[in-house]
Amino acid sequence: MTAILLCVGALDVENEAHGRLDPAAAELFRGALARARWIGERPTAGAQTRELAHETWLREIFSVDRSASIGAYNGWTASESDLPADDWIVRPVHLQLARDHIILSPPSGTALTSNEAEALLAIVNDHFSGREVRFEPIGAERWRLRCAPPLRLVPWSSALASGRDIFEFLPDGEDTWRWRRLHDEIQMLWHDHPVNIAREARSEEAVNSVWIEGHCTQPSAQGAPFSRVLAQTPVLAGLARAAGVPVREWTPPASAADAGYDELVQALSEQQPVLLEFALWDQDTAGADWRGITTGWSALGAALTPVLDKVPRARELELVLTGRERIVRLGWSPADGWKFWRRFDPARLASGSGRHG
Repeated sequence: MTAILLCVGALDVENEAHGRLDPAAAELFRGALARARWIGERPTAGAQTRELAHETWLREIFSVDRSASIGAYNGWTASESDLPADDWIVRPVHLQLARDHIILSPPSGTALTSNEAEALLAIVNDHFSGREVRFEPIGAERWRLRCAPPLRLVPWSSALASGRDIFEFLPDGEDTWRWRRLHDEIQMLWHDHPVNIAREARSEEAVNSVWIEGHCTQPSAQGAPFSRVLAQTPVLAGLARAAGVPVREWTPPASAADAGYDELVQALSEQQPVLLEFALWDQDTAGADWRGITTGWSALGAALTPVLDKVPRARELELVLTGRERIVRLGWSPADGWKFWRRFDPARLASGSGRHG
């Protein structure tokens, strides 16, 4: 049985373009993962996707319908299983005004309390009263939008748009201008709202817009061949719950003393197929700061190096490494430890070589 390690954002876009490999990644593949083998590689850009590569991989493995958005499962709970198919999942966001464009801020800076969400929703729903437009809270930062007639839109992944000029990622479709009018009215309502005045006084980002994540459908559990999932992000946690797969939210361990260490050892040792998410690579695309890549590879090495010698000989590990538009799959097994002639060339991760070894 195979344990799949999904390494979200592990492929450094900037270094890939220049044919360089992150030093921390090179160290890991020359050490603990030296006997790794190349399984395959594929780009996702040619598939006309509106999402990041790891979202495409999750869509395929969980058999998510093309009409649904992976980001829309962020925070999904069982209470949503009977939501109307025409409802849109939206979330409050902060749009940052740059010199000649507008940037979508990462969601970590716009955390809302339930009271703040209630106040922002109240003014919006009051404004749209009588126009068959209503926002309803599912959580403080997860709302559903109900319109009559339903909006006909094709949205973009907020994960793909985060840190970038939003004009490249605005929803399109038959009701594009209808949505943009609603969107503009919401921005005006929230511009000087007491919630935002108070947030800015606390040096917090104002909540000045909403982002349409997309629809949710019920994934097929048959398309997710895992006995359980260890999820680091609420997107994967929600998706697993929607598919009926047992899931536990976790933080990968930084050392053997961390709480997640025993959980990682158990997951890699059991005989059932499991999915473990490592979302350790933090890319500040708005500031062109790629130091998070090195931090991520160092964190992966710290988590895996102490446990690999405890993996049973018959266990197979598969590392799924993703970037913006690229997926690389690597295999590793303790049974290959005696193959002293096998040395994985980590430079292939940067060059995109598809050679097998």
